Amino acid sequence: MSIIGELPGLTVRKLGYLAFVGARWDTRYGEFQQLRFLKLKRLSFVQWNVSSSDHFPKLNQLVLHACNNLKEMPSQIGEIPTLQMIEVKWCKKSVAKSALQIQEEQRDIGNEDLRVVIS
Repeated sequence: MSIIGELPGLTVRKLGYLAFVGARWDTRYGEFQQLRFLKLKRLSFVQWNVSSSDHFPKLNQLVLHACNNLKEMPSQIGEIPTLQMIEVKWCKKSVAKSALQIQEEQRDIGNEDLRVVIS
């Protein structure tokens, strides 16, 4: 994933079934610096590790669809100042719960604009 993450002009990334193989996804500093839209659909990873919001500094929208094995969203996603929407569809309840927790934390720091859509 690191080669894709380092593409300088990458603003939209959609990862679907078999685009990522493994139980864990560790993003690294310097990856996805221009990414504004990230969609993860039917991926098999269980754990997603993001060490800081610097990994996705311009992300506006995050969409998780049918990531059935994922346990929760990384809390650091909530530290991304440009984040406007999180959509969770057909994921575990714990993923939806972590998205709502991120929304609550954003409200606590004055960001009322973050939308969370769960279906």
